[in-house]
Amino acid sequence: MMNSSGKLYVFEGPDSVGKSTLSRLFANHLGEIGEDCVLLAFPGNDDGTIGSLIYKIHHSARDLGIAEPSNAALQMLHVAAHIDSIQKKIIPALTSGKSVVLDRFWWSTSVYGKTAGLDDTLLSLIIGPEEYTWAGNFPAVVFLLERSNPFEFPVSDTWLRCASLYRKLAAVQKSIHRVIQISNEGSIEDALEFAVRNRTS
Repeated sequence: MMNSSGKLYVFEGPDSVGKSTLSRLFANHLGEIGEDCVLLAFPGNDDGTIGSLIYKIHHSARDLGIAEPSNAALQMLHVAAHIDSIQKKIIPALTSGKSVVLDRFWWSTSVYGKTAGLDDTLLSLIIGPEEYTWAGNFPAVVFLLERSNPFEFPVSDTWLRCASLYRKLAAVQKSIHRVIQISNEGSIEDALEFAVRNRTS
């Protein structure tokens, strides 16, 4: 295990629940109160990174001349991007005393992998290298955002299944580290206030 003095704050949840907006506002708040932090996202989309390439493959593979990847291959590519970010950005930041606000975690690989039909054994093998790379740097808290319906598109059975799988995973992970569920049915300001108030135990 690496000893890191910075804190890792994770925001998770299904697509279109306000996760990226809230993580950005949360990082801004930490900066305003003097906590040195960086805001990152999985798989990431910064130029020149593996995450940027994976993002393009995920959203527009054919534009790159790539046939649509299998579900297992896609999740493995995501994990590769995660590991690159963990090693190059996240752990160095935590070790230097900076806090990291992270939009998505390995939870998304698990949830979207299961939604795509991957079995638990294969998913465990895919996620394993990422869990190893974290080197015991557990989140100070994982905020799971929840809504009854997505902001940007109609609710679907797939979206509802994702939301259910996130809740089930959160229930298991609560025995390992802090997990705080946030209802984002009201204003984003209320959700931010709740996250700030619950960022430490």
